[in-house]
Amino acid sequence: MFSDVQRIKRQVIAITLLVSLCTFSGIFLAIVALAPHLPLLSKMSVPHMHVLAALSGTLMIARSPATAVAVLRETDGKGPYCSLVMAVVVMKDVLVFICFAINIEYVRVVMNSESGAMRAYDFLLPFLGLAMSVCLGLVAGIAVSLVLNWRASTLRPFAAISRRLGAAFTTRVKTVALAALAMSIFYLAEQLGAEPLLTCVLAGIVVSNRKGDQGGGQAAHDELKASLAHVMPVVNMAFFGLAGASVRLKPLVATLWAGAVLFAVRLAAVFMGSWLGAFIGGTPSEHRSKIWQGMITQAGVALGLTKIVSQRFPTWGPDFAALMVSVILFNLLAGPPLFKAAVVSAGEARALHLTPSSSPPNTPRSEHKHMRHAAKHLDSSTKANPAVDSYLGRNSADRLAVTGEQAV
Repeated sequence: MFSDVQRIKRQVIAITLLVSLCTFSGIFLAIVALAPHLPLLSKMSVPHMHVLAALSGTLMIARSPATAVAVLRETDGKGPYCSLVMAVVVMKDVLVFICFAINIEYVRVVMNSESGAMRAYDFLLPFLGLAMSVCLGLVAGIAVSLVLNWRASTLRPFAAISRRLGAAFTTRVKTVALAALAMSIFYLAEQLGAEPLLTCVLAGIVVSNRKGDQGGGQAAHDELKASLAHVMPVVNMAFFGLAGASVRLKPLVATLWAGAVLFAVRLAAVFMGSWLGAFIGGTPSEHRSKIWQGMITQAGVALGLTKIVSQRFPTWGPDFAALMVSVILFNLLAGPPLFKAAVVSAGEARALHLTPSSSPPNTPRSEHKHMRHAAKHLDSSTKANPAVDSYLGRNSADRLAVTGEQAV
C-alpha cells in the first residue's frame, strides 16, 4: 500500500498532518467552548473535560475509506486527484488508530482519578500499550501470511479432499482460518492491554507490504481481500446492527444542535488543513482547492471507535457517543456529494464522460449505446492508477472484496 504513494509522499504527508492537526485543534477548542452548555461536560472537572475534548478531536480525524471507494466506483474516478485523496484517507486512518490507542489510555487514567492529576508513570502507560500493539501486530501479520501461504496439498488428508472439491475447498478453509485467527488476535490484544484495532491494522500492513517473489505482498493483499469478502456481509450486518441498536435517540436528538456546530467547525478545519497541507506539499493548484471535499465523510471507522468508548466507559460513554454520532451523521450526509462533485470537477469521473449531453448535438440516439460500450472496452484495457487500485482492485478478487469498512 505504502509503496503506491512514493511518488506523491510529500503531498500525502503534508496534507495528512495538517488536516489532522487542524481538525484536532478545532474540535478540541469547540468542545471546550461548548462544555458549559452540554450536560455531559458541564459537571466535569477541567482535566476530565479536557481529555474528552482531546478524544473528540481524535475521533473527528477519522475518514471513511469505504464511502470514498463507493464514490470512486460510482464515478469510475481515476487520476492524480483521486490517487492523492485515497492515499491521504489511508494514512489518516492509520494515524487515527495510533492516536486513539494513546488517547483512550489517557482518558482511562484521568477518569479514574478524582482530581484528574497524573503521575509520571501514568504518562508512560499509553506508550506501553502502543508498543504492545505494534509487537502483536507484527506477530499477527506473520501468522496471517502463513495462513495465506498454506496449500491444501501440503497435508495428505486435505490434499485428497482438495482434489475432489477443487480450489473452492482451499478458499473456504482459508476463510474460516483467517476469521478464527482474526478473532483470536483481537481477543489476545484485549487481554494483554493492547489496542485491538491498531493491532489488526498493523497486521494487515505487514501482510500487504511484505517483500517476496512474484509480487509477494500484492498477491497476499489480493488473496486476503478475496478471502475476507466471504465474511464481510455478516460482519457488516452485525457491526452496523449493533451500532444502530446502541444509539439512544433521546440524547442524540438533544445533542443535534451541538453536532451541527461541531460539524461546521470540522468543515472549516478540514478546509484550512487541506489547503495548507496542499500548499506546503506542492500539490498542483487545480487540485489544491478540492482536497478538502474528499476529507469529510465519516462512517464505519468513526462509529466503531465511538462504540468502543461507549463500552469501555459505561457511566458517561453512551452520552459521549450520542454527541459523536450526531456529528458523524452530518459528515455522512454531506461528505459523499462533496467528494463526488470534486471528482467530477477534477475531470476524473470517467463514467460520466460519455453521456447524451456530452455527445455531439447531431449524434443519433442509437449511437450513444455504442459509444458507452466502446468507452467501457477502452477503460478495461488502460493502465490503472496503482494508489486507487489498491482499494478498487483490477481483478475479480479485488472487486469481490470491496464490500465494507475493513478497518473496523
